[in-house]
Amino acid sequence: MTFRCYSSVKIPVPVESYKVTENKVSAVQENGHYTNDVITEVTPKTMTFPADSYIFSMAQPNANYIALAFEPESVDSYVSFNFIPVEKGAEVPIYRYILEKPLDAK
Repeated sequence: MTFRCYSSVKIPVPVESYKVTENKVSAVQENGHYTNDVITEVTPKTMTFPADSYIFSMAQPNANYIALAFEPESVDSYVSFNFIPVEKGAEVPIYRYILEKPLDAK
């Protein structure tokens, strides 16, 4: 799987953000983790990202793995397995760039 990492994004970027509207953490561990079943609300916003941000291109053969890992409501996501813990009302620190225009990030 190929990920492209850019060292900085210094321009405002239109993105979609995820706000947790519901979450339920399991009482029993699954694969060593207490899973978190979340429901999110997606809203558009503009953000400027810090220099150590990562951008993952979806224009690659294994893009479905990226979506599986980063979409908060996905059954196997980093949010679902509490690698990225979230609470109700919180914004998930994952953002979706939706324009088809490539980012000028180097």
